[in-house]
Amino acid sequence: MKRMLTLFTILFLIYIIYYDLKIGTLPFTQPVFLSQQTPNNKVVNHQQYVVIKVKEGDTVLSVVENLHNHTLPVSIETIIHDFEQLNPNISVHQLKIGNSYKFPVYK
Repeated sequence: MKRMLTLFTILFLIYIIYYDLKIGTLPFTQPVFLSQQTPNNKVVNHQQYVVIKVKEGDTVLSVVENLHNHTLPVSIETIIHDFEQLNPNISVHQLKIGNSYKFPVYK
């Protein structure tokens, strides 16, 4: 009886891990700021961007991930380069809460 219970427990844990990795348990919702920022999309030097006000905890990569459904569409180096091209006087390490910056949008 203990072996059967252990087997079912292990199978159940494997199923839970599989389900969590393939499907996920948290519902995906679009970030609220996307709908507010979409009309502001602009193109500079063939680079499309969105102006977003930085909140506490935001980084360049986290904002770009949120713009692209929690995935990075290009390499981190490309994102950093494009951000610094759109914001010439700012480094990716110098973001300040409450300031608005241009973040690259990729197709």
